[in-house]
Amino acid sequence: MKSGTLVCHVAGKEVVIRAGESVLVPMGTPHDQTNPADVDAIAIEEYRPAGRMHEFFRAFFALARNGHTNAKGVPSPLFTAALFDEFGDSVLPGPLGLRVLIRVLAPLARLLGYRRTIRALAESNDQESAPAARWTAATSKPESISPTIAPMSR
Repeated sequence: MKSGTLVCHVAGKEVVIRAGESVLVPMGTPHDQTNPADVDAIAIEEYRPAGRMHEFFRAFFALARNGHTNAKGVPSPLFTAALFDEFGDSVLPGPLGLRVLIRVLAPLARLLGYRRTIRALAESNDQESAPAARWTAATSKPESISPTIAPMSR
């Protein structure tokens, strides 16, 4: 953690990390993170193996930038299904209910072109959708940027 504070929930346990501290999230472990303060939280995250995490976050932040997320930064159900369907090799959704919903909605999201949109956003060279450019803004909010994302490794 470079500055600020993040509250992380890792496998059901709350961990508060402050500047100079870190937390290790084992691969496949459900987790989320929130910034409880009104000041920016700046963190550096490492993913090993990284898989397609950069592309995942590029698409995720582009969805937010383009107005396809709610006030808490969560995409619509069809965009969520398309996002996890496309990046299922690198990112796992957390709760069982969400995994079932994604499985049910993914074929419809593919049929309606949501997955094509996700692929286009992930492949975009638009610097505004790059994770590093949007991460600070996203974590400066008191809400979690995505309470359902559980990257496979960190």
